[in-house]
Amino acid sequence: MGTEHMSKSSPEAAPEKATDGQSSSHRYLLFNIGGQLFGTLLRHVREIVTPVPTKPIPSTVPHFLGVINLRGKIIGILDLRVLFAAEPLITEKLAFVIFDTDDGPLGAVVDSVESVTTIEEAATERNPTIATRIPLNYLVGIGHVGNKLVSIINLRRILSDEELTKMQIQGPDQPPIGNKSA
Repeated sequence: MGTEHMSKSSPEAAPEKATDGQSSSHRYLLFNIGGQLFGTLLRHVREIVTPVPTKPIPSTVPHFLGVINLRGKIIGILDLRVLFAAEPLITEKLAFVIFDTDDGPLGAVVDSVESVTTIEEAATERNPTIATRIPLNYLVGIGHVGNKLVSIINLRRILSDEELTKMQIQGPDQPPIGNKSA
């Protein structure tokens, strides 16, 4: 039921390194949450799917919506809008971004997906001095794309090990999420 909009492809997912001493650039998936523009490294994105109903799991963190079955794999779904204290919008552009973590794939709800773009390393301010509702361990920096500023986040770091442990979910032939040994 989840229609695939985009799949990760190896050549596009790899960062583009300059060979002549110039700065490097990376490809980012840009998306909107609560009217704000965010980006994450494209190589961490597995795919984008149309939202489907989630199965809630009791005793999980507030931003964990539940799980979905995506082509036979159980995927946990997070609501980044709740995590980042943004007003959840229900629009026809709503999307699940499926991304890879060290403990397996997770999905994140975003208001809309904007584009894939290249951001030069020189156009990215790392460790900006800002006050934000986004936990700073998720924020990589602020990138410049044309006349827009993009909050670059690390989706792989979006959950701490403690939160992953709270969400241990077991699918038919897979170990619980957050448990590397099995």
